[in-house]
Amino acid sequence: SGHWYVSFGTERELAEKPVHPSKTAIGLDLGITKLLTTSNGETIKPKNSFKANQIKLAKLQRQLSRKVLFSQNWKKQKHKIQKLHHHIANIRHDYLHKITTSISKNHAMIACEDLKVANMSRSAS
Repeated sequence: SGHWYVSFGTERELAEKPVHPSKTAIGLDLGITKLLTTSNGETIKPKNSFKANQIKLAKLQRQLSRKVLFSQNWKKQKHKIQKLHHHIANIRHDYLHKITTSISKNHAMIACEDLKVANMSRSAS
């Protein structure tokens, strides 16, 4: 959707081994209706950014359907839809980043289940 990203990597030598400030361990269980459940009983719900922007997206797509295919107005409308999809994805990525950062800062060891969540749904059977 017209965005550029740049990242830089650096390497440095440490005088001593880094030590995590926390000594706790936690287990994570990924789910379908809940984003994840921790071993201490805390559940984290998924951020449903699509549902929050669904009405706006439907309106933009209806406007696109009325445009002449591949005209300049069609391209501008298509760009608006791409921008909204990008916004929805950014909300989801930000939410996941905040959750994983807080978990990794508060726990020294993290254990995750290696299950295929898609196979656990009703549609998979």
